[in-house]
Amino acid sequence: FKGSNAHVGFVTVSKIPTTSDLVLSQNPAPNGGRLVIRDAIIADSRSTGALGAPTGGVTFTITGSSGDTLTCDTGSSTIAISTGQHDQGLARCIIDAGQLSAGDSPYQVQASYSGDTNYSASSLSLSETVNAPPGG
Repeated sequence: FKGSNAHVGFVTVSKIPTTSDLVLSQNPAPNGGRLVIRDAIIADSRSTGALGAPTGGVTFTITGSSGDTLTCDTGSSTIAISTGQHDQGLARCIIDAGQLSAGDSPYQVQASYSGDTNYSASSLSLSETVNAPPGG
């Protein structure tokens, strides 16, 4: 029996890149108004078919100009992702009426997806303006 030369190779598998599509229900918002923040985690559709939508959670950070932070109506800043159209991961945060204040405007709204086994992390920030109340 004659020995053989075996070659061992390594394959590097990279996570699929994602982007965040952050949408605010209204901008500017009325003082004391309700704000709905939606984040769609989008991956290259050519890669998602067998893998499905991104999973995990999106952390929403809403910070006023004073440094105060607001929390989603669920009581948590991290919202579990649900599956949307075209294998997008969707997360929604609602800021209840009365939390937005013109005195703390503008707010920085950030959505951060931490990634999962197949998909890489992504984040996006937007600025939210709150109008002063009438006569104020």
